[in-house]
Amino acid sequence: MGAAIAASAFAPGWTHPAKEAADGAFRSFGYQPPGWYTALAPGTRAGDPEVLAQTAAAAGFTRVRVRTVSVPTGLATPAERAVAMSLDGVTGGGPLVVSMVMLTAS
Repeated sequence: MGAAIAASAFAPGWTHPAKEAADGAFRSFGYQPPGWYTALAPGTRAGDPEVLAQTAAAAGFTRVRVRTVSVPTGLATPAERAVAMSLDGVTGGGPLVVSMVMLTAS
């Protein structure tokens, strides 16, 4: 049986203030994210579907599939979204949906 991999990253252009707020809160307590986490942060090439596919192919995988998907978080009510919103009080809109790039390869 051959090797296989599955990976995901935030899609290019997707941002949300909750991620930055959480990262800032963690850092205020001295947390330093590992290098791989920083490298996969939103806005990096790790979220680029073409780069992910090329990287998997360069690693020797021949059956590579990359797609962008919308992932509903289940946070639909204003109270639930308030947990995931920035500290500026943004609570409008519908359910929070995260845009992710998904890679599968074998």
